[in-house]
Amino acid sequence: MTGGRLRVASDELELNGQGSCAGFAERLLRDVDRGHVIVPFWSSDQLTIALLAAERHGLRQALSRFEIVADDSMGGEIMWQVGEKFGLQMRRIHTRGNPSRLEDLAQWLRHPTPFFIAVDGGGVYGTVPTGIVRMAARLGSTVWPVAAHPSRHVRVPGIIADIPLPGTNVGVGVSRPLHVARSASIAEVTADVAKYLERASQLARAHDVPADDGAASTLRDPRA
Repeated sequence: MTGGRLRVASDELELNGQGSCAGFAERLLRDVDRGHVIVPFWSSDQLTIALLAAERHGLRQALSRFEIVADDSMGGEIMWQVGEKFGLQMRRIHTRGNPSRLEDLAQWLRHPTPFFIAVDGGGVYGTVPTGIVRMAARLGSTVWPVAAHPSRHVRVPGIIADIPLPGTNVGVGVSRPLHVARSASIAEVTADVAKYLERASQLARAHDVPADDGAASTLRDPRA
């Protein structure tokens, strides 16, 4: 995103309209000091969100207190490489259906840390699994749904994530936080997280700073 502009849109008035993620980072750090925090996003946004780790976007200080969860899908592997490049704390989990995932989750629950995660990774894209909500309830987490939309990006067959192009402008959408009680209804919270993620996506797109050409393209497999 070198050279591009960033704009935050949020239902939280103090964050809305900011030109960096610094205000959002302050809110995350405040909540981390009080308890456990989860920042979910859709897999389609994961590469753009990974690039927000660049110092100039204002999120770096908060990221130092979080783990970034990446699965072993192709998109997750790219996110892992980007995270390592920025020196982020990364956590690997296997995709759903892999027997090793249970070991991943068991180890995770023994040492829970705040984390960012593509909630639909390795599953049905655009859906929130109940497992992450059960973890939030067990830990009494504050959940901050977020989205990031690059104005210029490409899509590659086999990768759900948008790949932002150099110089792209980015709209960041931040929904209101959810405070998940240990007694919360898992079904209701799961529906709420999905609803808030969709709201964050709407905010990111509605307040995105348009690019000069504004186009998204698809790199087609030459064998197709």
